Amino acid sequence: MSRNWRAICLALMAGSMLTPLGGGAAHAAGCDTNPADASSVVWTSGRTLAPNGSLAKSTSAAATVTAYNSSGVCVQGAQVSMQLRAVPGGGTVTTSTNGCPYGSVGPNVSVCTTDGNGSIPIWYSTPASLPNDGTDYVDASLNASAALSTSYTYGSFFATASQISATEGQPFSGTVAVARLYNFATVPAVTATITWGDGTTSAGTVSGPPPGSPGPTAGTSTSLTISGTHTFAEESANATPVVVTLSAPTTVTLTANDSATVADAPITATGGPTRTVKRRTTSTFTLATFTDADPAGAVGDYTATISWGDGTQTATGSISATAGSFAVTASHNYATNGTWSPVATITDSGGATARATTTVNVTSSGH
Repeated sequence: MSRNWRAICLALMAGSMLTPLGGGAAHAAGCDTNPADASSVVWTSGRTLAPNGSLAKSTSAAATVTAYNSSGVCVQGAQVSMQLRAVPGGGTVTTSTNGCPYGSVGPNVSVCTTDGNGSIPIWYSTPASLPNDGTDYVDASLNASAALSTSYTYGSFFATASQISATEGQPFSGTVAVARLYNFATVPAVTATITWGDGTTSAGTVSGPPPGSPGPTAGTSTSLTISGTHTFAEESANATPVVVTLSAPTTVTLTANDSATVADAPITATGGPTRTVKRRTTSTFTLATFTDADPAGAVGDYTATISWGDGTQTATGSISATAGSFAVTASHNYATNGTWSPVATITDSGGATARATTTVNVTSSGH
């Protein structure tokens, strides 16, 4: 099936970023002036060159790519490789930014320099005569990081990924991407593969109009939802990259990139049994029992701190596994009669915490 050149939408290539690390305008007055600090490039405007899915011949659409440092601040003077790749193509790209040969971006790589806002504005123009099919890509990447690219494409198929929120050890099931189809006579058979960012890959489930059903009418689109199920074994302090690869017969293969935030599974703790002990006698107490929602939790994952409640120094509790749970024990010598409430604080290596309080009665006789 040929791709209709009237439909132009954003295709996300491998390594593309859906969310800028910071808005170009927001940092315009305070861009980093050391070009060597640039660590990423992001299309910060114009992600969809033709929002209605159609771009007529001899017309133009604008977009902006911005360089950022690792702190999300725009970088002035950064050198960005720009290239117009045509398959077979026919459009043109121009830019007013200094450093690009003749002010245009062509099939050969041009090295452009970001302006005072850390940006490179471009204008994409369709040719005066559109062939029946073809694809134009506008790539932008740092010289030292060629894998970072974002592409604009003619064609009738594009996708955006969804941010995933999950908990370690607990199954995630939900939407990972949405694809839109333009100008297909019939809906193609789309397949999806999800790379979860933790070394595992699985097939995605594609939901929407069945293959072979009538395609969208001119100027409209058909949506397909891609969902998946996965269990992340461990929490992640940083966002875990997730890549959704979509394929359909006679069309380009697209990748949609986003990320998964994996939270540490919660800990639930209860205090130990009430004890009555003799004053000035060292006794061993079970101060808490707890469970972890992560079924893979092990004794070595946890630490316990004991506050005895009598003004003495805190102590480290011992953790042992029991049937389906864990126990915290520690020994202490209470010097004064009374009722005390020691508190055990349990901390998981992933950051989850829980507290439990136990009641201890201290008497002269221990009865």
